[in-house]
Amino acid sequence: MERILHQWISTAVALFIAAAGLLAAPAWGQGIVTFASTGTIGAGVDELGLFGTAGGTLDGQAFSLSISVDTRLLVHKTSNWPDTDNWRELGSDPARAALATGAVTVAGHSYAWTIDDAQARLVLALRGEHSPTMPDLATVGASGTGADGASLSAMNEIHSVSRQRTAFIDDLDFSHDRVFDTGQTLVLSSAIFHAMLQPGQGGNDGDTTLLTYFQSAGTLETASWTSVSPVPEPRAWAMLAAGIGLLALARRHRRGRA
Repeated sequence: MERILHQWISTAVALFIAAAGLLAAPAWGQGIVTFASTGTIGAGVDELGLFGTAGGTLDGQAFSLSISVDTRLLVHKTSNWPDTDNWRELGSDPARAALATGAVTVAGHSYAWTIDDAQARLVLALRGEHSPTMPDLATVGASGTGADGASLSAMNEIHSVSRQRTAFIDDLDFSHDRVFDTGQTLVLSSAIFHAMLQPGQGGNDGDTTLLTYFQSAGTLETASWTSVSPVPEPRAWAMLAAGIGLLALARRHRRGRA
């Protein structure tokens, strides 16, 4: 009986620890991160007709672009940053697909996408003691195949000019919300969007590749970084309840013996 009780306690502790880990506050790399921007298109074309008449140019149009990535499906990446304590990067895990969603609006026309096989990259970096010439940096980018068959890629980025101290990253916690001051002197920012349908892909019944793309002009008008903590899965709550139940049962058994 003593051996069974010991097994109960061991199982309860294991379940409790596992559930607590799933329910704990997310680490700097866990959650749904969204980098949103607005600005003016410097150069672009819309052969797919996502934002109006197919084949039209997008130069000079106002846009908004948001990119969201589920960082729970990513892994930590190393870098050649001089001070690794001041660099945080997440990238796609070769063992599993990443999930990215996004939306872009140009001239009142909107296009939303979901990529469930995304190659994604998120970076936060700031100048540190051993990297005095490196810029502050925030990047979110994703690429892959959308649900409509289009090959998609998008990126929002803001960074200070190298060798200048114009700081705008206060910390490296991916879960912290930020609104960047894109009007700061010596701060650069950009947005890129790219969608392509090859012949036979999606709705492209022709024999030529159709391309819609744009790149922002100058600096972005607005740029923000937000994070949403994931809702605990039912299995996490079930594991926690099971662990507590087994601990209570073991405690009652011990009291009964006493």
